[in-house]
Amino acid sequence: PPSEAKIYIPQVTPQGELTYESKTVAIQNPETAYKEVFEKLIRESGVFPQGARLLSATVQGETLQLNFSEELVSNFEGGSDDEAALVNAISSTAGSFPNIRHVQILVQGKPIESLGGHIDLSLALPVTRPNATP
Repeated sequence: PPSEAKIYIPQVTPQGELTYESKTVAIQNPETAYKEVFEKLIRESGVFPQGARLLSATVQGETLQLNFSEELVSNFEGGSDDEAALVNAISSTAGSFPNIRHVQILVQGKPIESLGGHIDLSLALPVTRPNATP
């Protein structure tokens, strides 16, 4: 993993458009780089449900598997825009790691169908490498 990565924090413009503010974060420990970066995203983005925690982050080939606690689904209360903001924040942040091509969102070690019924999360998603505001 690199020595730093970017997290992508969803922002709504005054015109109501969804954009992402990128924020560079230093990686303290290469052994736990993925977990470190996504824990920072959870803390700073404001889009994760109350109590949601990242249990583990593992790499299988070019796929980053993010295993969250059940609160990611059980406490999710948003609509389709909120679900898209959270999923895009995850896939964009995963895209800041050059070796990662896909990200799979798991809950308690198992694939989930969706967070709020709007986006199919049963398979790994391609990562995005957005043009974000610095």
